[in-house]
Amino acid sequence: MDNDSLNRESLLDLTRTDPERFVDLFLELYREVQVFKEENRLLKEKIKVLEARLDKDSHNSHKPPSSDGYRKSSPKSLRTPSGKKSGGQPGHSGDTLLQTDSPDRVVDLTVGSCPCGEDLSGAVSHTYESRQVFDLPEPRLEVTEYRLHKLSCPRCGKTVTPSAPEGVTAPTQYGLRFKAALTYLHQEQSIPLNRVRQLCSDLFGAVASEATTLEACQTLAGHLSPFRNHVVHLLIRAPFPHADETGLRVDKRLHWVHVASTGKVTLYGLHPKRGKEGIESLGVVNRAQGTVVHDFWGPYLGYPGEHAFCNAHLLRELTAIEESDHHAWAQAVRAFLLESKALVEDETFRSTEALNTARLALFHDLLDRGWEEVGPLPLRPNGKRAKATPAQNLLRRLEDYSRQVLAFFLHPGTPFTNNQAEQDLRMIKVRQKVSGCFRTPEGAQVFLAIRSYTSTLRKQGRDVWAGLIQAIQGRPFLPSDA
Repeated sequence: MDNDSLNRESLLDLTRTDPERFVDLFLELYREVQVFKEENRLLKEKIKVLEARLDKDSHNSHKPPSSDGYRKSSPKSLRTPSGKKSGGQPGHSGDTLLQTDSPDRVVDLTVGSCPCGEDLSGAVSHTYESRQVFDLPEPRLEVTEYRLHKLSCPRCGKTVTPSAPEGVTAPTQYGLRFKAALTYLHQEQSIPLNRVRQLCSDLFGAVASEATTLEACQTLAGHLSPFRNHVVHLLIRAPFPHADETGLRVDKRLHWVHVASTGKVTLYGLHPKRGKEGIESLGVVNRAQGTVVHDFWGPYLGYPGEHAFCNAHLLRELTAIEESDHHAWAQAVRAFLLESKALVEDETFRSTEALNTARLALFHDLLDRGWEEVGPLPLRPNGKRAKATPAQNLLRRLEDYSRQVLAFFLHPGTPFTNNQAEQDLRMIKVRQKVSGCFRTPEGAQVFLAIRSYTSTLRKQGRDVWAGLIQAIQGRPFLPSDA
């Protein structure tokens, strides 16, 4: 009997005339249905995963805002209204252009006669109104000629020549300030080499070849070893060093930029590996004496000491689960984290052991409710756990590392997020967008060494231009604390 001839009458007739055949047919159809049900389940899971992937953007995942494209997403920022009006706030210092007490040039303006016709050429000024114009001087290179006068000794007849100033070794050469400017333009402002040359030609009438700019950058970076060693020691002793990493194309291969930083210092390093080898090449996380703030990248947890997790990552993951799975527990945990943050930021907050214990217990209660909503991890027929869902993975992570997640509450002063390290990596991605890649590891190392230095100068409130001149003279700025 084929499937096309199956109907109610034929099946009833088959049960009377050939029961065995009926049972075989039933079992065959049952097996096919089970196969189709399993295929349907797998396809639904795959569709759900693909839909969740399409729904991910910078507000609910670790994807950068640049990957959002032109699609306008619903405004679900993690930020909350501050209640303040936009613009400058009362009491802020402002950036108004103020008059200076020592202008470079003074032009006195007088009038020859009064509107009534009286001659004022001999009148004495009793007061004046000043108006100052801030402008750039004519851009030009200043040429200093050192004349090494040769003198003949009247006693022995020997010709004596004075020594040139340190660094002046050729008949013509660019000075350190100009080389510092080339470094600033190429490394700090990410201006490509050919445009640096164009800019120097247009503004100064100087021909700065690509080789000249690269040599200036290498010279300055070569003087930064004392700075790097000093910052490593500061970060090791810092109470809350931040750590992160990002990919960078170097010599047609993927390398990793590792960063360790605080609000006062920055240190970058390059390594072909993202994990343990790359982390230890920077020399901070593996020797840190304070609490290291980072995301959930596993190799960081392999080092002893205290750890604190980035809650900005967690809030985005919770938002994704709330939007894709519509789980109430995700919204509750998200609200709990934000409420805890608000409590810590209140000036009247005082941390106590009893409060910490109660807060941890409440956190685990929310996670228990999450397991009730999500369900336990499924088991395969062989007794092993099947692949967990994103919600189950997140719940397990929150449960296993609850103290690291709530470190900002349990130990006031611990940062709530790892935004510091992520912000420090942002300019690395900007440089990659401008240049596409680095041709050699040496070029990338030069860039990262100089960027570590200029980032630290800015954080310390130092003049970047003056700091670059110091560095190219061989005496880089060394910060006092991290």
